[in-house]
Amino acid sequence: FWVFMGRTFFYMASAVQTFIYYYLRDCMHIERESSIRWRLGILALTATAVGLVSSYPLGKISDKVGRKLLVYLACLAMGLAYALYIVCPFFGPYWGMAMVYSLGGLYGLGLGCYLSVDYALAIDCLPEKHKGSSEALGLWGIAGFIGTSFGPLLGGLLLETLGGFGKGGRYDFRGYIILLLLGSLFCLCSAAVTSFIKKAQ
Repeated sequence: FWVFMGRTFFYMASAVQTFIYYYLRDCMHIERESSIRWRLGILALTATAVGLVSSYPLGKISDKVGRKLLVYLACLAMGLAYALYIVCPFFGPYWGMAMVYSLGGLYGLGLGCYLSVDYALAIDCLPEKHKGSSEALGLWGIAGFIGTSFGPLLGGLLLETLGGFGKGGRYDFRGYIILLLLGSLFCLCSAAVTSFIKKAQ
């Protein structure tokens, strides 16, 4: 149960990235569509590269220090990235975007850290009776679908209602503050429920 809940909250947190396009447009004041897409590409490439490079060594480390510690570090990295996105607009277009890219790398590190132990944590917590293993893995898989479905739904609802309903083709900064803090909260919840898992270190 706790593995299921932890994974659900984690994917709800990662789904907040769905709104990064609008964040760049409304908070970083990037007007042109082509410029937004270009910066999105750099951000995605940065996060992916860091995640790819870090996943394997972090997986090896988890064999020595345990799975849960890496889940905590992953949630810390991603939660911190979301929280610091709030202050990026105050650093101007140049340094602010440099900070956004750096936080994208931190987010990628957190994602790589989590994915390196995600499957291992689930396998460590499978029921001892072989008969229930497939059912448990099926429920574990559903957690990802639930998280990636409800994360954007709840985030979009909050951004729409607290961000001024998109008046003038933009959302208010207040809406993004709530959205990003929600992402950090989901990370915190994921780490908190993971601490209740007894079968894994």
